Amino acid sequence: MKMDPKNINKYDIGLFIHNRNQLSDADKYSLISNLWMPDSNYKFPTALQCKRKRSFLYNWLTTFKGWLAYSALYDGAFCYACVLFGIESGHNKGKLSRLFQSPLNYWSSAYTKMKNHEDNCTMHKLSVLAMTHFIAVMEGKQSSARQLVSGITNDRIQKNRLKLLPIIKTVIFCGRQNVPLRGHRDDSKEYESTTNTGNFQELINFRIDSGDKVLKDHAESAKRNAVYRSKTIQNEIIECCGEYLQEKLISEIKKAKFFSVLADETPDVSNKEQMPVSIRFVDSKAEIREVFMEFVHCQNGTSAVSIKSCIMDSLQSLGLERGNLRGQGYDGASNMGGKCAGAAKLIREECPSAVYVHCFAHRLNLCVASSCEVSSIKNMMETVRLTSSFFSRSTKRQALLLNNVRQYTPEERHTVLINVCKTRWVERIDGLDRFEEMFETVLLTLEEIGQNTNRSWDKETAAKANNLFVICSTFDFIFSLVVAKYFLYLLLPITSGIQKRDLDIKKAYDEVDFVLEGLKNARTAIAGIHEKLFEKSVVLGRFAGTVPEKKRICKRQNNRSNVPSESVTEYYRRNITVPFLDHLTQEIKDRFDKCSLKITKGFSAIPNAVLSNKNDGKWKDDFMAFCSDYSKDLPSKNSLEPEMLLWETYWTSVYKEEIPHTIAKTLLLTHEMKHSFPNIYTALRIMATVPVTSCECERAVSVLRRLKSYLRSTMSQERLNSLALMTIHRQISIDPEAILNTFARKQPRKMQLLNILDSN
Repeated sequence: MKMDPKNINKYDIGLFIHNRNQLSDADKYSLISNLWMPDSNYKFPTALQCKRKRSFLYNWLTTFKGWLAYSALYDGAFCYACVLFGIESGHNKGKLSRLFQSPLNYWSSAYTKMKNHEDNCTMHKLSVLAMTHFIAVMEGKQSSARQLVSGITNDRIQKNRLKLLPIIKTVIFCGRQNVPLRGHRDDSKEYESTTNTGNFQELINFRIDSGDKVLKDHAESAKRNAVYRSKTIQNEIIECCGEYLQEKLISEIKKAKFFSVLADETPDVSNKEQMPVSIRFVDSKAEIREVFMEFVHCQNGTSAVSIKSCIMDSLQSLGLERGNLRGQGYDGASNMGGKCAGAAKLIREECPSAVYVHCFAHRLNLCVASSCEVSSIKNMMETVRLTSSFFSRSTKRQALLLNNVRQYTPEERHTVLINVCKTRWVERIDGLDRFEEMFETVLLTLEEIGQNTNRSWDKETAAKANNLFVICSTFDFIFSLVVAKYFLYLLLPITSGIQKRDLDIKKAYDEVDFVLEGLKNARTAIAGIHEKLFEKSVVLGRFAGTVPEKKRICKRQNNRSNVPSESVTEYYRRNITVPFLDHLTQEIKDRFDKCSLKITKGFSAIPNAVLSNKNDGKWKDDFMAFCSDYSKDLPSKNSLEPEMLLWETYWTSVYKEEIPHTIAKTLLLTHEMKHSFPNIYTALRIMATVPVTSCECERAVSVLRRLKSYLRSTMSQERLNSLALMTIHRQISIDPEAILNTFARKQPRKMQLLNILDSN
């Protein structure tokens, strides 16, 4: 019969039968230490069993010491070891009832049952062992079983990780150095054969030969389905590296909040239209950065709608909020920058603050290309291109040119002509310079091939050489070469300057103004410049046997300039020198119109501009006009006016060093004071975020050309992006341990590489 619990000792085993699963380790240890046991004078209740009065015997507690307990609550016996640890032992726990789930209180056969429980019950033996170990752990005498098992598991995991780390490091090495991983066959059947298994497999074998005992043991003892050297494993590790780098970049961009997107499109070697996507932002150190993020395959073509969709989907997949988009940088193609239905216009309909900037580098190329439409200059450019190709496409012709350079002009630095690109004129200015430098040797070589006195050239080659020789010998060609090279050299400062990643629009326009000023000064002194260029052309013409002469003028002439002149010098000045210079100047003015971007008003807050306009206060009006368009981005727009006053005071009276004249320099100098000027600092970050060029995408295209060559034309988009990230972002270190953790979590592995219970 069950007694009232109020009259029972709180450590009676019967009180814990029903809540045994909720007991903590501390509760169990407290119960074992303070378990209530009746003393020798305790009067046990009697019950009529087998026609005799029987009760629990005290000596049973002595006989079965260490596990037997009497419960006054139930007037029955329990095995407290099984009660507390029977569930954990798990062996036949469902079959055992007495002494475990219910009390033993049939005293006639109690001793036999207790003896049988002690000697023959497997669960009891496991429970006693578990209790003994539990007490030792709680008293600090040994480690817990879980700790021991965890230690064994961790030891096995560490050994497995040591086997895989060299493989991961090899993949990282190949990705960083843009080394192709695969060969003719790279499956396990070919690892030890003479077949070309690729750089990755050979590097693994090289590590083994160099003394990597762990990797050697793995290669010799691993199962064929757990070698971790297959192309599938390579792809997974490469993708883990790409995710690692992309996550780091995305984390920095999200901290910056505001960003701009740069994009371009180009076909790869497999004729897939790829669009490199880069992001421009101001990082936590106040530095302007442009980073490549991924290549997007334009599966639906290159229409404006498709490009817009690809860009917005890319931002979404990267986890970037389109509401923080503040700029777009593309080339001037109609599908990208069209005013009516270009991708930039479509994106701005969704993101009104995303200012579109036509890439300055592309604008400059268009300026030069348009200026070169002057007939004489255009013909000269085409002739230089054809002549360069004539030599570069034949080793025999190139060898003859090299021999003539060494024989006739050994003092020359160059021996090879550079092809003048049809579109990127500015990047090939050195091509014109080299052609002029090697002009005499080129003419000699063309004449030698054209005459073909030794009959060592075929008729077609001789005819081409003869035609090129005749054209290059004309004074029109020589003078156009000298003039174009001279004036295009005036564009060198802006050519190199606008390709910097941290360049802002204000500084870019300053570069343009600097070049325009140089062209203006050249136009003022055109008479003297023309005379010098003409004299230089006459000297080159003498070698070619050419004498300048005034062209015949007729009433109607469509194929060349027909401007009246009184002398030969004046004829070339009015027909070539002046038109080319005027065309170039006007094109730059038209294509670099500052009024086309309202954001330029914000640059009035640059300290150099503030000090220049502090007397009339014009900078405040311009800056307020800029801030009105970005009022939602300002942290405290109501305090903007007093903040502007403090800003002017700081640069006028407090700051004593060199005044910054660029946004990049201003951000770095005021980074520590950003809390003093929250609105202005935010505005500066927005202006710095707006792109200047899409050169970062062009650099990514160069990497694409190296990654997808004709030998590696088949590649998944994930592998391409990951390899591109590893090659481009070499400044970001890759932690092999982190890559291994990501690799282990992707899916279950044959080898245990991570303790899931201990990992975050």
